[in-house]
Amino acid sequence: MSSLVEAAAAEMGSIDILINSAGMNIRQFVWDVDDESWGRVITTNLTSTLYLCRAAARHMRKNGYGKIINMSSMKSFLGVSDDGYASYCAS
Repeated sequence: MSSLVEAAAAEMGSIDILINSAGMNIRQFVWDVDDESWGRVITTNLTSTLYLCRAAARHMRKNGYGKIINMSSMKSFLGVSDDGYASYCAS
C-alpha cells in the first residue's frame, strides 16, 4: 500500500484525505464459512483499511495535515443475521 500512496502523492502533489469505502461479502451462513472466504473478506474489508490508513497517515504526518474517513455498513450494527453475512458483519 505504501507504493500506492506514494504514487498518488507524486501524481497529485500530496494526499490530504483518504476515504476507505471498499468492502465485499461472500454470502455464506456462519456454519458454512470456510477459511478461504473468511480470509478474503477480512483482508479486503479490514486489513486493507489498516494498510491504507497506515501508509496515508505517514504521508499526512510528514505534511502536517490530513483526514482519514473510514466508512462502515449498517450490518456492523445489526450483527450476524441468517442471510449469509457472518464474515462481512465481523469485518
